[in-house]
Amino acid sequence: MNSKLLKQLALILVGTNIVAFAIINFSVRYTLADGGFAGINLIIFHLTGVDLWISNLALNTPFVFLLFKMSDLKTTLMTVYGIGTLTAALALWRWHWDTFGYLLPYWGDEMLLVIVFYGLMFGIGIGVVVKANGTTGGSVLISKILHQKWGIPVSRTLFVFDLCVISLSLFAFLTVTNAVYTLIGIFISSVVIGKVQEGGLFGYKVLIISDHYEKINHAVRHDLLRGATMIYATGAHSGHDKRILMVVIQKRELSMLKQLIHDIDPTSFVTVTHTYETLGEGFTYEQRMP
Repeated sequence: MNSKLLKQLALILVGTNIVAFAIINFSVRYTLADGGFAGINLIIFHLTGVDLWISNLALNTPFVFLLFKMSDLKTTLMTVYGIGTLTAALALWRWHWDTFGYLLPYWGDEMLLVIVFYGLMFGIGIGVVVKANGTTGGSVLISKILHQKWGIPVSRTLFVFDLCVISLSLFAFLTVTNAVYTLIGIFISSVVIGKVQEGGLFGYKVLIISDHYEKINHAVRHDLLRGATMIYATGAHSGHDKRILMVVIQKRELSMLKQLIHDIDPTSFVTVTHTYETLGEGFTYEQRMP
């Protein structure tokens, strides 16, 4: 077993434990709902008292067999691992709750604080699992099966599924107030999931169109100590050949780059776009300067 796979399995284990902790210590404790299979598990728990880990295992098992018939062995095994670790984590945190009580103090009078912490923890947990190319099964598993079989978009299936589950929760146990809190929590978690997937190495991609591209390139390399990529283009209106410099920089370097470009060519055309994650020399490993 190589180190990359071990890291992947470890991240899925950590992520599913964070998710289970959030469900037990926030959703269950404060009578909140959720989307997906987590929401169905909560409905079953409040109506019948069946532990979340039991219903999670029971609901996911049939769909794993379907996935095995429709997908490769590696995907199936990773899905089984994600479902297994989440199920075990739900059982662990339920045991901790029964034996020692809740780990966190009671915040019932501060529901916005509850929702923020729940959204953050649930989002971080799912984000870590997804970033490790794992899955916790549930509605994601169903949506993948429907997409493979009938081409139904995954996002559409997830939206409809979550909407139906939260609606059922309103009839089963959820108050209108807690439904609103739940929606806020889901929104926070979705934002956090996106941020975790994007990574933390944010920056900017700058495209520079100028007749003085050689001077700007020299200044970028020697003043900012950054590399640049030359893109050959043709002006759509003039038909003239153009040179476009593409530079990827960190946030703190943007103002310096704009000033540098302005000093060399105030008439240059510059576009700046946000990059959610930057991998490579000068960002994720040491830069070798010319």
